[in-house]
Amino acid sequence: MTTREPSLIRRAAIQQGDRELRRTALRFAEDFRELRLRVGVSQRAVAEAIGVDPSVINRLERADPSVGPVIRARACAVLGADFRMQLYRERSALIYDAGHARLVDRLVNIVGRGWRTELELSLPDRRSVDASFFARHAVVLTEVETRVRRLEQIQRELQSKRESVIDKVGLDRPIHVVLALPPTHHHRALVREHPALIRTTFPASSAQIRAALADAALPFPGDGILWVSGSAYSSGPSPVSTS
Repeated sequence: MTTREPSLIRRAAIQQGDRELRRTALRFAEDFRELRLRVGVSQRAVAEAIGVDPSVINRLERADPSVGPVIRARACAVLGADFRMQLYRERSALIYDAGHARLVDRLVNIVGRGWRTELELSLPDRRSVDASFFARHAVVLTEVETRVRRLEQIQRELQSKRESVIDKVGLDRPIHVVLALPPTHHHRALVREHPALIRTTFPASSAQIRAALADAALPFPGDGILWVSGSAYSSGPSPVSTS
């Protein structure tokens, strides 16, 4: 797996982060102004209520991203609204730990002839897929995670990415989703705790997926969890089956 130059990562993080901040500030400005007008108070009244100069509220409504969260939260409180800082995962991270890169490398080494590999497949909604494999009879979208806390969240993300790929390339062959995990004690326990979810959303076993990726002549078994192990992650007995 290729590693981006630090300068490229920095530039991309600044550009993407600043762009999203401007969008957020614009949405906030529109919503705040609409609520203020509905309540029927002036910018000056809001400013006086929270002890700032009226120009600050004016900047807020002009979508100035430099207006800080403390001012935004207090201004919202005056209008009877809550200000919340939230994040939504919309794309792949620009940086990963070394373990993630090793897992991707080991995953790619599993794949045999007959499959075309594409790393970080870009989707129409600005997200990407860690590793995608294309054969004449199937497409396999694989997300590589070093540690998962909620299987339901990952399953929803994978389903959403499958739908985006369908929008991008069409549905001329089955599109399967695979979650690649190191077989740690944590992940083995997580799978055991959710047998119904595994049966319904990840029915294919790791052994079946591994065999199909190694030999493109085999039919692909469907969605599932693929255990990708290595010296950094191997410990204890063989991982549990996901079938």
